[in-house]
Amino acid sequence: MMIAATLILVMLVAVVAMGLTAGRRRPPMVDRESASTSAVGPTAHRRPPDRAVARHHQPRDVDPQLGIQLDRWVAAGLLTPLEADEIAAHERRTHPAPAGPVTAGRPPATVSTRRIPVVAEALGYIGGILGTVGLVLLVARSWDDLATPTRLGLAGAAAVSLVIAGWMVNEAADPAFARLRWTLWLAATAATGLFVGVIADRTLGLEPDERIALAVAMAVAIESAVLWWNRPRPVQHVTMLGGFALATALFVEEFAGEVTTGTTLWVLGAALTILGMRRLTTLPIITLAAGAITTVAGTLVVASGREGLGFPLVCVDAAVLVGLAVTPSAQRLPTERIVLAVVGAFGLLQGVPSAIAWFAEDAGIATGLVVWSIGVGLVAVAARRRICAAVAIEVLGSVAVIGGAAITGIQSAGVATLFGVATAVGFVMAGMFPGRVLMSLFGSAGLLVFVPWTIAHYFPGEDRAPLLILVSGALLVAIAVLLTRQGGRFRRELGGDRSSDARGVDVDAEEHPAEGLVQTR
Repeated sequence: MMIAATLILVMLVAVVAMGLTAGRRRPPMVDRESASTSAVGPTAHRRPPDRAVARHHQPRDVDPQLGIQLDRWVAAGLLTPLEADEIAAHERRTHPAPAGPVTAGRPPATVSTRRIPVVAEALGYIGGILGTVGLVLLVARSWDDLATPTRLGLAGAAAVSLVIAGWMVNEAADPAFARLRWTLWLAATAATGLFVGVIADRTLGLEPDERIALAVAMAVAIESAVLWWNRPRPVQHVTMLGGFALATALFVEEFAGEVTTGTTLWVLGAALTILGMRRLTTLPIITLAAGAITTVAGTLVVASGREGLGFPLVCVDAAVLVGLAVTPSAQRLPTERIVLAVVGAFGLLQGVPSAIAWFAEDAGIATGLVVWSIGVGLVAVAARRRICAAVAIEVLGSVAVIGGAAITGIQSAGVATLFGVATAVGFVMAGMFPGRVLMSLFGSAGLLVFVPWTIAHYFPGEDRAPLLILVSGALLVAIAVLLTRQGGRFRRELGGDRSSDARGVDVDAEEHPAEGLVQTR
């Protein structure tokens, strides 16, 4: 009964896919010469390009702005009339007109033909979800009682039918059909993983469970690679890279420990990162993201085996990713910077607190000095304003400087208080220079932390409470006055207008705007 229901479900999926494929019509091939002639008239080909006078705009069945631009380029001699007409014909074929009132030259059937792929995609998703849920509920009740051949038959039939259904969907016809094919093949990959898992568990008797996971990961990676096959298919691209990374880690772990496994993963991730940055794959952004994540995962695996070695490696790897994101480069796209920055920030959140807690327990002063030095370096790099997100790097460096001074208190409160007060005062003084207004803000915050701490450390007893209240109130008043005096600087420097600061001119908020201008020759 169960096998019959499964076969019926498989046949329904195949029939629906065949119906979608048979019902779809390929767009007719348009001859370039006839399309261009119908767009602008038969005399357009015989008219030579005029570089001096722009010809009058002739209506084309394309976006009006594109038609005006084509006319300008033809008038400037950048395009011939034939080339402009071919571009217009290409845009008509690849970008049909949106839904709206029917105008001259716009086919009335455009709206309905455009909605068909979206409806087919939605029906495919709904049918796939319902079929998968029904199959899972049907099999889950008696999965433990099923024989091995029955399990293999169910998983294998589902995998094969889903691969065939996805293959019958023409992804080149419409983006909706492409997404439908990717989804069907993703479900097929999951069924293949179940099929291989049954073989590894019930037939081969592999133990422990890591070996079964290795077999499943290899099967998923290989099938995804075949379905991907250097095509722009993001779902299969992700499952392929993820499967290979997991299989590599599980395979190396069979023969070596965490350090070797993590190192191998890091090497694989570094190779993928380089491939992504050089754009040597169909979807470089996915390769770059997978490589960056794999490098962080590799260092975390090393840290699980040797914390003293792994935590610094996590921090270094994450810092390199952030450095690649903020380093100026005309060849790096904004999306690539975002991916590197996000993965690097995640690595820093995982590695920095763990590394500080690990090393500060026995060497608080040394750990604090290292963090403080790193923060000073970040502030110095950000001060040059030659990197991307310089303000964010300056904030990160300032936090590291103040935090590094506080970390020394784990080993010696006396050193931390004096060192922290000196650091905060230095920040306030450095914030008086043009372009460094953020440092005064962090210096003020540091004073609010370290001055009461210093009083509490060097003046123990109940009599210190009035002194703490007095000093804290005085600090708050002083910081409030400082912020009111530098309010204009916050707006100018953080708003991106540093022209006056670059010349060393600080225009007060009450002055007339013309009084702070310096005329240069």
